[in-house]
Amino acid sequence: MPWSPGFLEPKVKEFMYIAIDAATTHLYEPGLRIHIQNALKLGATKEEIMEVFQLTSVLGMHTCTVGVPILIEESNNLEKQGNS
Repeated sequence: MPWSPGFLEPKVKEFMYIAIDAATTHLYEPGLRIHIQNALKLGATKEEIMEVFQLTSVLGMHTCTVGVPILIEESNNLEKQGNS
């Protein structure tokens, strides 16, 4: 039951979802965007998410070429919402 409460913190689960959606064998951009948004809202830093990309990139560079632009866009969106 991936969505049920468990022992892992929600932010850690979001990191795992990001890794799965960013993996070159999956590359699911809509899910990647949602989980980056969720992780940022749960207090994740850009650096933490970049580390997830670095760990996942051993499967292939597409992890970074797809994930990093989404991370930049979503962190900018969150900053704009905070300034509104």
